[in-house]
Amino acid sequence: MQHKRITIAVLAERLGLSKGSVSKALKDSKEIAFDTRAKVKALATELGYQPSAIAQAIRSGSMRSVGLVLRTDGKHNHKPFLSSFLDGISRRLGKDGYTLTLATASTEDEMVKAHANLAATKSVDAFVLPRTMLCDKRAHLLNKLHIPFVMYGRTDGGDQYAWYDINQEGYFSSVVEKLIELGHREFLYLGGDSTYYYEKARRKGFLKAVQAHANVSFECIDDITDVEKGRSSAFASWSSPTPATAIVCALDRAALGTLHCAQSLGLKAGADISIIGYDGIPEGEFSQPPLSTCVVDNFQSGYQIAEMLLQQLSGKPASSLQQLGEAKMLLRGTTGPAQHTSATLAQHLIKKK
Repeated sequence: MQHKRITIAVLAERLGLSKGSVSKALKDSKEIAFDTRAKVKALATELGYQPSAIAQAIRSGSMRSVGLVLRTDGKHNHKPFLSSFLDGISRRLGKDGYTLTLATASTEDEMVKAHANLAATKSVDAFVLPRTMLCDKRAHLLNKLHIPFVMYGRTDGGDQYAWYDINQEGYFSSVVEKLIELGHREFLYLGGDSTYYYEKARRKGFLKAVQAHANVSFECIDDITDVEKGRSSAFASWSSPTPATAIVCALDRAALGTLHCAQSLGLKAGADISIIGYDGIPEGEFSQPPLSTCVVDNFQSGYQIAEMLLQQLSGKPASSLQQLGEAKMLLRGTTGPAQHTSATLAQHLIKKK
């Protein structure tokens, strides 16, 4: 059975008032007597009246909606953090009567076009920009159009923008320090997509830590964004005369590839070598052994971004809305005390052949 939608017309008919009087009473206009206003509000509450979002948008010029465009292709997709992140955004927006409008795109140019279209049609009032690039065309576009936005991440030359980011530089420094504490001295860093800001921060944190120790050697390889690239990079290191005993990966996908390679060579992760990634993807929990990674509260990240966006919509300057959250190290079975130097690991691998 369908229930009739409760409108101002329904309230007016029930109370024997004009629609104009009911509308003014709901707005608490002093033109309407106090007792009448009270009766109108009481009936509206009893019947579950909700004002029309479309009508409100027409009157205020605000859609009370925030846009978020997700990139869905291959290595650029947002899957590792998506569900809880969107939940956090939606929960906070909902408290202030805002909704989240989602769109998708497959390329960088399509991403920019989608933002431009949503802005041109006034479909949303503001945007959340996840997974920021070093030079982010989305941010440049919205800044030029004077449309509020908050970035999940940062961008070069974006000191005037609002952003919420995870302290990835600090996290990767702490990962290296932990591995050094466990006795590792030969490192391989497998970086992510170098066009994104996250990679700049993660690599910087790794380098800051390894370069602070004179007795540590390391190698860095860029753009290792999937399982196969992780596997082949690990194989190259473990086939060399100076194999790494610890591999630090910017992405869990790459870390899983290094784990597959270790298993194919007869190496025991967490014993012969150590591996750690970043993202906390579900597959890592069920690998053998479970993958060491990080824990980020993506719900809280989304919630805080929405809070910052609402503050910006209320008039707070974007440049005053910048905040760092923290990632927590989650050491599982792929990380342990060093049982080899690079030299003894090379000998161990020769015996395995």
